[in-house]
Amino acid sequence: MNAFFLLTLLCVAPQPLREAGGVAVSAAGEVQQRTSTKRPAAQTRTVVGVITALSAEKNTLTLQPDNRTSSIAVTIPADAAFTRKNEIAKLTDFMIKDHVSARLSIRPDKPTEGVLKTLKDAATAAETRKTATAIYTGTVVTSSLTNLDAKSADGKTTRFRVSEKTIFIKNGKPAKPSDFLAEAPVAVIARSSPSGSLLASHIADTAAAAEQTKNDSQSTWTGQVTEKKDGKLTLKRDDGAVRIVQIADGSSALFDKLTPGRTVHLHLLKGEADKDGHRTTDKFTNAR
Repeated sequence: MNAFFLLTLLCVAPQPLREAGGVAVSAAGEVQQRTSTKRPAAQTRTVVGVITALSAEKNTLTLQPDNRTSSIAVTIPADAAFTRKNEIAKLTDFMIKDHVSARLSIRPDKPTEGVLKTLKDAATAAETRKTATAIYTGTVVTSSLTNLDAKSADGKTTRFRVSEKTIFIKNGKPAKPSDFLAEAPVAVIARSSPSGSLLASHIADTAAAAEQTKNDSQSTWTGQVTEKKDGKLTLKRDDGAVRIVQIADGSSALFDKLTPGRTVHLHLLKGEADKDGHRTTDKFTNAR
């Protein structure tokens, strides 16, 4: 092979690329912009609609949203959760024409495809939302470290998830799940979790106790000052609870103006209560 032919091959051969600030640059100095192949992250959405197709064998269904947007082809993974009539269910408990609420993982670039997280009949989903915005009252069915099942006056059973953060109160004192026996009255404050289940934050033996316990953690208390002495206030809150509050260091001069009988908003400092269970206030405003 002669020298002229070798030189010709070197001139026409593809040149290697090098990186310069995230941009591909050829040996000849030509800039070649790379195209990103990263897929957009999936987002979780709740879609309410009607099942128009369902295959338990293929683990798929088609959902027509109530807002009349395009139907969604749904893939059902093994860890999907199902609820029907407030009871744990399975895919085969649902059928075509069912009105449902589905939590779906959907990529923005593929809005007509989704992966199922949870599926509930629409009536159960609506009841879950209602329960998450009010104090639930009923009687205990079962109580454990992970769940509390309770029955309402209309005979419906609702399951609440319990975590290490759930606060239990009975007879005005801290309690534990085993203190709530079957058929005993129970009141629950819960919120809807990302999975669609109800997560209990406060469980008590009465609705008043549940509300008071929840309010104990708030940053503002409203009520009437009934006593003031030794750097402390006694406040009868609007929810009926009576609490003793420590006046913060440096705030004494402000609170000298506060006399018993006044109704106020107390601002409470963040942090743990003192050894006697008293929270600390640093300022107040007149409530009415």
